[in-house]
Amino acid sequence: TFNSKYNGYKRVLNCNLNANNVYFCGDSGTSVVHKQSELVLRAGKVDSTVLVNCNGYGFLYHCSAGEEGRFREPQCKGAVWEVENIKET
Repeated sequence: TFNSKYNGYKRVLNCNLNANNVYFCGDSGTSVVHKQSELVLRAGKVDSTVLVNCNGYGFLYHCSAGEEGRFREPQCKGAVWEVENIKET
């Protein structure tokens, strides 16, 4: 969730795709795993928000530091185009 003074977001960095459809998002330890239409976001040592782009749509997901979230997204059943670590502005 965004704070009450949400003004948008800025892209921080692209997450790197590694083996087994795991995207690593920098030194924070945040990762996103893509399996079929399921996305698993694991936040590292900081609260993490990612933008997942697939099938022409962008989806925002957020987890608190050290937490994990599982999200079903039928639009992402095929290929994920990119995963980006983002920050509120």
